[in-house]
Amino acid sequence: MDTAADRRIAGFFTISNATVVPSSVPTKIAKRLPRYESWGSVRLGRMARDDRYEARGIGPILVARAFAAALAIAQRSGSVALIVDAKNEQLAAWYESLGFAQLLDRPLTLFVTNDTMAAYLVRMEDETLSARR
Repeated sequence: MDTAADRRIAGFFTISNATVVPSSVPTKIAKRLPRYESWGSVRLGRMARDDRYEARGIGPILVARAFAAALAIAQRSGSVALIVDAKNEQLAAWYESLGFAQLLDRPLTLFVTNDTMAAYLVRMEDETLSARR
């Protein structure tokens, strides 16, 4: 992601293929997903923001772009979620505020389903439209 004004890279993310097993997902979420031995998913491998852009809302924008990329992949591959490994509990809490849930067996690994990602993108779009009025 680069900013139009100064052409600096404000942030980036990487994604790759992954799988998650149902036993590691909270039951409330697992019940909504297909009954398979494991689910295809997308892993948010790295995400970072340039410190010069702190407190400018870059993080949620990067997450929205990662969600859009994961949903595009899901249309072709059948993946059901995006997974991220948080570096610490503070980042895990931030991801949870965006709709992610902790995996039961790895509290710093978080999981967000496609429907939650889609709802987040709708909210972001609504907020953007409201701000322009």
